Amino acid sequence: MLPGPLRRAGARPPVFALGLAALLAPAVARADKAEAVGKLLEGGKPDQARERCEKWAAQAPDAEEALREACARAYWEQAKATDTVAGWRSFRSAWEQSTLGPRARAAEAAAALREAGPQEREPNLLILADRYAGTPSEALLRERAAAAAVRDARDGDEAKAVARRYPKAAELPELVARFPAAFVQVRVKGRAVSVTVDPPVPLSGAQAPVVRWVARAPSGATTPWDEHMRAALVAWGTPDGLATGGATPAEGPRFPLCAVPGAAPGTAPAVEVEVAGGVLTVPVGFDEGCGEAAWPGFLVLNGGQASALSLRPNHLVELSPPPVAPGGRTVRAFLPPPGGEPELADGLVWQRTPAAWLVTPVAGGAPWATGAAPGRPGLPLGGALRGAPLPSDWTLSGEEGRMVARSAALARMPPAMQRWALPAGDVRVLPVHLRGTFGLLAQDAQPRRPVAPALDAGGGWVRNADGSLQRTQPLGADVAGIAPLDEVGVETALGILAGLGVKRGRVQPIDGWRVDVDNDRVPEAVIRATIDQVGVVLIVDPIEGTEAATVETARVFLFEEPVTRAGGMRLDLPFAFRKGDFVYMAWGAERGGPGPGAERHIIAVRADGQSFVVDRFALR
Repeated sequence: MLPGPLRRAGARPPVFALGLAALLAPAVARADKAEAVGKLLEGGKPDQARERCEKWAAQAPDAEEALREACARAYWEQAKATDTVAGWRSFRSAWEQSTLGPRARAAEAAAALREAGPQEREPNLLILADRYAGTPSEALLRERAAAAAVRDARDGDEAKAVARRYPKAAELPELVARFPAAFVQVRVKGRAVSVTVDPPVPLSGAQAPVVRWVARAPSGATTPWDEHMRAALVAWGTPDGLATGGATPAEGPRFPLCAVPGAAPGTAPAVEVEVAGGVLTVPVGFDEGCGEAAWPGFLVLNGGQASALSLRPNHLVELSPPPVAPGGRTVRAFLPPPGGEPELADGLVWQRTPAAWLVTPVAGGAPWATGAAPGRPGLPLGGALRGAPLPSDWTLSGEEGRMVARSAALARMPPAMQRWALPAGDVRVLPVHLRGTFGLLAQDAQPRRPVAPALDAGGGWVRNADGSLQRTQPLGADVAGIAPLDEVGVETALGILAGLGVKRGRVQPIDGWRVDVDNDRVPEAVIRATIDQVGVVLIVDPIEGTEAATVETARVFLFEEPVTRAGGMRLDLPFAFRKGDFVYMAWGAERGGPGPGAERHIIAVRADGQSFVVDRFALR
């Protein structure tokens, strides 16, 4: 209606006013249509609203924006009610240009994700992910594609390809569990095991690699290695406490990797790696000298007591008197005989006497006496130990009061190694798993430290004009330290010997010297003396890094040697020298001199890697 000033009763509107009304009418009508659709929706009449939208062609490209938005809302509720891909696709085909178009695409993507069945394959899921890129469902579709790829991998190569395509997929540990050989790399060096996963797969907690050392039977069945060995050791006569005691090392099994007699043929050690529930078993070789084809080791018993031990040709540890060393009798001959079964501990055989322990190294060498007991329980070497069968190609026969072992393997060795002779007695073959556990393999017959070479008559000794030995270092050697022991030092050493069972009254000292023969920076006390009028060399070796030794902190060696003037033997003062890495103490002795007809000898003390040796040889 026109304003008052332009209106009068009965007057018709001017022409320009009629034209303005005509221009405003369509806009008002369109606004009224959108408003009408909105009111129907607000009144809960969506069907009527959609009828108006159809009538007014709200889907047409030239439809008014307000009407299009109102009608899009009317059809949104319809699509939302069905919430299917088809429903949302239909909605989008009509109302894509509305502000609800992007929301409809996201809703369609969610419906597509939902409608994809649990067995949908990776390619189809990737197509959907590309189709709905940019929607919240894209990431979920790609995760489903990764899970489908993991599920459908048929072999290790496909599994590795999936892991490379989807390096962050949560399901990758499942692939490692199903195809451990494709992913897990195991390297074994000694007892150290390293495990890597390639391609990398994050594994933690219960999925992290767990390493176990096992015995693997030909059937594929596995048993923890230490359990396998414990049962076998007890069955072969090892006291249960020795077979079960002790903590398992941080790396590797407690027991060595040795073949067990009686186990299923082909049973061998292996490393079992469990990763994410999957198990990979990696064969591991036996330890050196511990395989099924290992040479035998022998224990000789007399009266049910161990009397000798031999681990290879030319190796013999005698545990019964009279022991014979290169220089004659040793400390064993001067102490009361031991009683009870010998015990093996830390590579040493221990025998109890009334006042001391007699200790003989498995590697061979002279025994010694000490007041210190073994640091831990040892393996009793006696009749309770069962013997293993002699390997099929070996024979053991008696010859000239000895037992001699032969085999095709020995026949191929150098002549000095072909004859393996043992003292006569009840010869037991020691099972290799027991020998490996307690240090009785062939390689254990080697000294722990280098052996000082013997110096014979051609060792560069310096001679006087009459042929006697000059008291100086041999050619090519350097002077080493030597000092006389005072009376207190001599009596202290003899007191230690008395504490081990050799009474002081039996000993007549000649002189004593301080020399570091074993090159451990703590000098030994070396005393030349007689015991019961038998010439001896007494060596008291401190074992706790100080010269102030006691019965419990010293090793005491005795070697029979004619070092006295008895029988016309003249004794020179000793001297010490270093040749190469080794220290020697030596002296000359003569009978019938001076003159060209004299009987001349050199006596030399050296270390043999485990003990000491006293050599004697004639000077021509």
